[in-house]
Amino acid sequence: MSLVNQLISQANLGRMLSDGEVSHYSPTEIREAIQQLVANDNNDLAYALGDAGISLYPNNEDMLAINGLLAIMPPSAYWLIPSVLGNSTHSTAST
Repeated sequence: MSLVNQLISQANLGRMLSDGEVSHYSPTEIREAIQQLVANDNNDLAYALGDAGISLYPNNEDMLAINGLLAIMPPSAYWLIPSVLGNSTHSTAST
């Protein structure tokens, strides 16, 4: 089950995933899940996942970038996030 599906399933039960459950995912997977949540207008879940991701990976570029965008963009502009970061599967970190 994908991270987004797990989040939505747990949210429907009135629960959130623990940091331990979220830690099974890479920063890139978390960023992509946040992008997907925002694209589907699940902004509250996107914020919660962003908070969990930044607490687990505080120095990761993917987490810093997506959380920075969530912080500075008004909710009316969230539809831009997937196009700003792109929907690619590669990390923003340089290799």
